[in-house]
Amino acid sequence: MPRKRKSNLSRSSTRARTAKVAISQESEEQTQTRQMLDSQRHATQIASETLEQSQARRAFDAERHASQRASETFTQTQARQALDAERHASQRASDTFTQTETRRALDAERHASQSASVTYTQTQARQTLDAERHAFQRASETFTQTQARQTLDAERHASQRAAETVEQTQTRRVLDAERHGQLIAAETDEDSQRRRVLNAERQAERRRTFYIIYFLYLLRKHSELSIMCLGCF
Repeated sequence: MPRKRKSNLSRSSTRARTAKVAISQESEEQTQTRQMLDSQRHATQIASETLEQSQARRAFDAERHASQRASETFTQTQARQALDAERHASQRASDTFTQTETRRALDAERHASQSASVTYTQTQARQTLDAERHAFQRASETFTQTQARQTLDAERHASQRAAETVEQTQTRRVLDAERHGQLIAAETDEDSQRRRVLNAERQAERRRTFYIIYFLYLLRKHSELSIMCLGCF
């Protein structure tokens, strides 16, 4: 009696289990080599995609990621976010200036495309999730990490604003005013007090910084005048 032929699903499951076992037995060097080869292969495939193929792949990836995240536990979510943060930080640390600009441009286009296709309810849900994620990340930051993030954010905002047109600047200010108004309107009394205290502390810090810089400026001008007066004799 001829041997029964295995189905495609059975063969695929067997290959997946074999690959999983092989990956679990890899050394660190083998893992790095495999990941590098995978990234090169993915980059080649993505570069040769048509627009329709890119859209289909992104939609499929989004559904797959949503399905995976929906079945995660809280601990798995935290572990994934920590790994993602480390991976992103490692990638960005090795970026050149051109790569950084290209990545930001692509991210801006992708975010604009996603935002244009979402409903108002989806936008609110995304903003809530983003706020919770940012709050969680900032709560686990060290003081040094907070300073580094604020510096990077300030540089990024300054770069973006320097490249804005007058219309873009006006639009951004209107959107910021509306967003701040909504946030303030939704605050509790405790939130309002906390915000006012933080604003007062931030303004006091700015004043101190300004006075220090101004004092150093006057000190330098006084030194220059003293040297000039000594040269007159």
